[in-house]
Amino acid sequence: AREIYEPTELIKIGCQPKESFQGDHKPTLQWFLEGSQVESEWVSPYSSTLRHGASGLSLHVPGEQIASAGGSLQAECRLTLGPHQLSAFKTLRVRVRMISYVDNYHSSGADVTGQVLLFAALTITMLLLLV
Repeated sequence: AREIYEPTELIKIGCQPKESFQGDHKPTLQWFLEGSQVESEWVSPYSSTLRHGASGLSLHVPGEQIASAGGSLQAECRLTLGPHQLSAFKTLRVRVRMISYVDNYHSSGADVTGQVLLFAALTITMLLLLV
């Protein structure tokens, strides 16, 4: 997983136990975003040959979803085995485009300041001419 993504990307992260479980003792994996379980269409199971065939669960989050939430969301992968739970966390960050109102902003305070400075400059010039 990267540190920051683009809003146009589909962010994919995976979670799986360190070891595979055999028999009746199989854990369940669930994904949560900001404490709420994610919708089923955002997750998909997978298996890995690298980790002795341990099954995992991947999360697929549209970058726009994270951007609309302010640019970051806390993802949690929760492993449950009977009454026991273990969680791993990852903050997903998306580059958010900042909207600037500076170009269109017109303050009457700035006009007053400009007028005062202009008046002061004219007054100083007139005083210098009189001396």
